[in-house]
Amino acid sequence: GGFVVRLFDAQGAATQVRVATERLRGTCPRTGARLEDAPDAGGGGGCGGSGDGAGATETVTKKGNYGYAVDYSDKATIIYNFYSIARAAGAVTEAEAEAAAWEQAGGGV
Repeated sequence: GGFVVRLFDAQGAATQVRVATERLRGTCPRTGARLEDAPDAGGGGGCGGSGDGAGATETVTKKGNYGYAVDYSDKATIIYNFYSIARAAGAVTEAEAEAAAWEQAGGGV
């Protein structure tokens, strides 16, 4: 299961990529980090979700300018931001993810 996303680079070129349900379900909806690698994967801290991959993708609904709500067949609904979906799709390299995290933490100021 999964769904297809269209991602745009800085030059405006589009690429369509399939995001597998198992990959997305094991992704932190806030940071895009794999849940087993997320610093707060043990609970609390806002990543939530479940890395067990349970449930197929039922529906995907846009949530304003933030991201998408993904409803799973096991009745879980998780809202992922655009960045976390792009990261789950493999469109963001680990180096880019680390640079973005450093910038968000105030490292670029």
